[in-house]
Amino acid sequence: MLDSVNTLYLPQIVLDGEVVGMIRRMLGEVATTRDEMLVDMIDRVGIGGDFLKEKETSRRLRAGEHFTPVISSRQAYDQWVADGRDEVARAEERMEGFFARRAERGRPVSVDQLEELASICGVTAEMRRVLGD
Repeated sequence: MLDSVNTLYLPQIVLDGEVVGMIRRMLGEVATTRDEMLVDMIDRVGIGGDFLKEKETSRRLRAGEHFTPVISSRQAYDQWVADGRDEVARAEERMEGFFARRAERGRPVSVDQLEELASICGVTAEMRRVLGD
């Protein structure tokens, strides 16, 4: 079974997606210009100032400047233990949420459309058989 890649653990897709997000963030470009590094804002706000009140800080957070994980926990260990869920449990919950939202939307293709697609596939298979393709 393993050698034919017939195994699939859906929560692993969620976990892998978060790792990919982290890697993309780490491989992103590093700010090098005065404007990108917000030197003027740093000078204006100063040491001990509140950068969270700045519009540019909010804009950059929304744009993904700071990666915020959905599955991984950045809590202190005691808080993480008190929460009672590890990353796998969180990923399973997220998958259940995906499936629930998908079920609410209903079928993406009607039964008639499925039958038509099956008919097209049958015709295509017959043409290949006849033409020897």
